[in-house]
Amino acid sequence: MLDCREASQAISRAREETLSWNLWLKLRMHLLFCHACAGFNRFVSSSARVLRREQRELVMPEPMKESLVQKLKKE
Repeated sequence: MLDCREASQAISRAREETLSWNLWLKLRMHLLFCHACAGFNRFVSSSARVLRREQRELVMPEPMKESLVQKLKKE
């Protein structure tokens, strides 16, 4: 099973890439038992949803905005 540091890294990585089946399973198991990491996962997910909804309102350089939008679409 993953420790909290590894789980938080996996949660962040999952926003940018597909996790291996093994890592995904370890993360799911960790989230079942660790309320703090499950809360972090919910926070990251809800933040991504808000950013996707508000992407038209983002004020940042266009290349940076496009990069962020592409990463969020991978979710």
